[in-house]
Amino acid sequence: MDYLYETIQSTRLYIKQCPHCELKYFGKSTTQNIEKYPGSGKVWTRHLKKHKVKPVHLWSSDWY
Repeated sequence: MDYLYETIQSTRLYIKQCPHCELKYFGKSTTQNIEKYPGSGKVWTRHLKKHKVKPVHLWSSDWY
């Protein structure tokens, strides 16, 4: 079982918000600096480009 646990990548959950219209985005990521990570959803990235804003980081979970 130790081998299986070592191959699983640690992830974090996070919530971002658009400062223009307060739309919220819930996602998961394996990046270290989650505060600067904008998110990767197709609809979310299009929305941010449309309003030309950077998302506000609201919350992130611990590593699991």
